[in-house]
Amino acid sequence: MPGRKQKFPTIPGKWNSAFFSNPHYNPHHQSRMFRHKNIRLPLDRYVGTAWFFVTFCCENRNKIFLNPTRAQWLLDNLRSEALSHALAIHAYCVMPDHVHLLSQGLTPTSDLLRCLTALKKRTGFTYKQETSHHLWQKKSYDHALRSSDPHDLVTWYIWMNPVRAGLCLSATDYPWSGSLTGAGPHSTPPHESWSPPWRNQGAPI
Repeated sequence: MPGRKQKFPTIPGKWNSAFFSNPHYNPHHQSRMFRHKNIRLPLDRYVGTAWFFVTFCCENRNKIFLNPTRAQWLLDNLRSEALSHALAIHAYCVMPDHVHLLSQGLTPTSDLLRCLTALKKRTGFTYKQETSHHLWQKKSYDHALRSSDPHDLVTWYIWMNPVRAGLCLSATDYPWSGSLTGAGPHSTPPHESWSPPWRNQGAPI
């Protein structure tokens, strides 16, 4: 509720510190900012049953989700908002300073932008109350999947993000990626690859 601070629970387990202290983790990987034109699709394109690849970043690319408790807190909020807005999150990855999602609307009235706005507003408010700092960048990246965008390749692009960043050796080793609609990474990645269009423009995510 507005005006009330949300306390973060403690997640038990010794793997938390060991995971992020492994030699393959580089906390400065891909830290530079990328600025792009603020071009949005017409608002009605975000309503309905379309598939979208979405990326949104922490303010100043701060590595807020290095904290396992905060990463789990974000996933709990994502699950709640996706359910409330009738969105399927087929793949997700919470990186230290940004988040990737593969979403699909489940009804003709499902609204991706409303869901993302609610998620960022709720988590941003709580984080600001706790720390006096902003959580999210205002802008985000989104791509409406076309017939030439195979869903499985997009999914693996998301799941392989921590491997590309040097956070782990295998996608199955990363605790903050998976799916809210099925199993997470559990097989060998496909030989083919996919990347979002903004990667061709020099974006680091």
